[in-house]
Amino acid sequence: TVLEIVTFEFLYLGDRVPYRVTYTIMSWHMFFLHGFVTSLAYCMLSMVHVDVKKNKKIFYVFVATWIMLTVICLFNPQMHWAAVLGERGYSEIGLGYLLYVIDIFMFAMIAWMLIRRKNDFKFLTTPLIIFLIISAALAAVVQALNYALMLNLVITIFLLVMYLFQQSPDAVTDKLTGQFSRLFLGEYLKDCFIEEKIFSIIVVDMDDFKFINQNYGVDVGDILLHHVGKYLEGMKRAGLVFHFEADQFCVIVDRRKHMPNTIAEEIRERFMSPWILDNQEVMMSATICIVDCPEDANSAEAVVEVIDYAMDAAKKDNKGKVIHAHEIELDKIQTVKNIEKLVKKAIATDKIMVYYQPIYSVEKKRYNSAEALARLYDEKLGWIPPDVFITIAERNGLIIDLGELILHKVCAFIKNNELSKTSI
Repeated sequence: TVLEIVTFEFLYLGDRVPYRVTYTIMSWHMFFLHGFVTSLAYCMLSMVHVDVKKNKKIFYVFVATWIMLTVICLFNPQMHWAAVLGERGYSEIGLGYLLYVIDIFMFAMIAWMLIRRKNDFKFLTTPLIIFLIISAALAAVVQALNYALMLNLVITIFLLVMYLFQQSPDAVTDKLTGQFSRLFLGEYLKDCFIEEKIFSIIVVDMDDFKFINQNYGVDVGDILLHHVGKYLEGMKRAGLVFHFEADQFCVIVDRRKHMPNTIAEEIRERFMSPWILDNQEVMMSATICIVDCPEDANSAEAVVEVIDYAMDAAKKDNKGKVIHAHEIELDKIQTVKNIEKLVKKAIATDKIMVYYQPIYSVEKKRYNSAEALARLYDEKLGWIPPDVFITIAERNGLIIDLGELILHKVCAFIKNNELSKTSI
């Protein structure tokens, strides 16, 4: 914006400013204006977790764009092959139009990627972004036709809207505790894995938090969450703090700078002292699990699963202690969790199969009944043994639904095959 103003001020002064100086300022203005569009494209792609450096096609597009932009603007003061000065100002010629074509292409690429990956773009509505992109692209067309200098203004508005939405506290923070939210944790982890960072996640699970709510009241429980969040946030060696679940916090630690074990022990020791809430002391322990990334989990989705599995196991045998995720048999726990999900889905979608094993009566010398056997199959896990999925159904309160489903299937089998008319 400053360079645009200076360029036109120099043009207004005319011969009092050497043309070479005006050409140089004008060329710098062109470089920053069109370079900003390319930088904005790179930024937007990063926001939807596109790793430009690893995507060779997109990477070469950016490299080629920067080379063309640099060469055109660098030699324009001598060659005058992108823009020329005139009585009314400057106007694009030749390669100058190519810069606007590149701008329009960049905006089109952003729009295409955002539509394709709209589920990854959590903090801005896709329609608003598409509207801003179309507006900027139209501004580039208008400016290329020498009707008006609009591109700089529209891009500035674009950036301000992006900033206002992206910096909205409600989009990234938890209203109850003031720490970052679980939604933002997913976004942050995706960027960490793309950038191949080496870090650990310290999961702090407050033991028996329901007891606090029941005996001291929900308001006291909320205050306790707020105090714990502020304490974790105030630790000098810790990184970002996220409110993961109702009674869980996650602390990100850069392993290249700090030792997660030391920080985890410090947190555990703090929970051995009382929390002062409304002039009353509240004692509470915390089970702490350290998840090393990318060793224990190499994606944001995997982190959530590992935390879920690890904390379930830790609560049973290591309550109030500090454990590492790799110390737990995560594979077995993950298999059980997958079967739990499979059983729920199978009941909901009627995927439980029933096989009938005939029973032969020696006295009557004929088959007089059959035993209904429930079976469950998954393409990845194969056949799930009945004693496994039935036990899981009993533990999760799904056994009644499972029994009703099998009873319905058996009754339908009897009716469809008219077994009431037989001797069985």
